[in-house]
Amino acid sequence: MTLKTSKGKTKQLVVGEEARNFDQLQVGDTVTAQYREALSVSLTKSTDAPSVSERSSADVPAPGCKPDGVVGREVTVVADVVAVNTDAKTVALKGPQGNQLDVLVDDPAQLKAVRKGDRVKVVYTEAMAISVEPKKK
Repeated sequence: MTLKTSKGKTKQLVVGEEARNFDQLQVGDTVTAQYREALSVSLTKSTDAPSVSERSSADVPAPGCKPDGVVGREVTVVADVVAVNTDAKTVALKGPQGNQLDVLVDDPAQLKAVRKGDRVKVVYTEAMAISVEPKKK
C-alpha cells in the first residue's frame, strides 16, 4: 500500500494477511494513522529473575467494514541496573539476554532511589490506531 501524507510525501507500507478488510480500501480513501509509544520505569527493587514478557491487544473491525482499528503491545522487562548517571538523568540497564539500554528517568526521586546492582522493571508500550474515510466525491 502507498500512502501520501498531508505534505505530499509518499510512504510505502507492507500490509500482512492479518489486516482485516483490507480489500475494502479504495484509491482516494483517507487513511488516518496515529502511533504512540511510551516508556515507563518502575524503580522498585525486585527479587524476580531478569525476564521479558509481552502482551498484545487488538480492536479490529467486523468483516465487511472499513479496515480501521487499534492494535497495541506492552513489553515488560525485569533488568539489572549497571550504572546511574544523575547528571544525565539516565539509568543503564542490562536485560535478560545481556543487552544494555540507557533509560531516561524524569522523576528525580525515583532516580535517587536506585543504585548499581538493583533490579528494576521497565514497561514499553506502543499503539497504533487507524481510521478510514471514504474518498470524497
